[in-house]
Amino acid sequence: MLKTRILSACVFVPLILIATILGGWFFAVLMLFVAIVGGYELQRILAAREIRFQFPLFCGFTVLLFLCSLLSEYYESMSLII
Repeated sequence: MLKTRILSACVFVPLILIATILGGWFFAVLMLFVAIVGGYELQRILAAREIRFQFPLFCGFTVLLFLCSLLSEYYESMSLII
């Protein structure tokens, strides 16, 4: 288990640093990916306790919030939604 964590850290730390340096869309897409993976992990944890979690609904709202935040740069009225 520790070996897997070290290997994933070796892959994701440079990826996060590059996305942070580049910023903009690269960073936003990375954060969207992190949010969806986090939701998937939450679904697995809750499923083990037999608690229902609507993962497709979570992904839909996450993508919608992501698009609203990106579009708010271009449409000032969109920032009121967020």
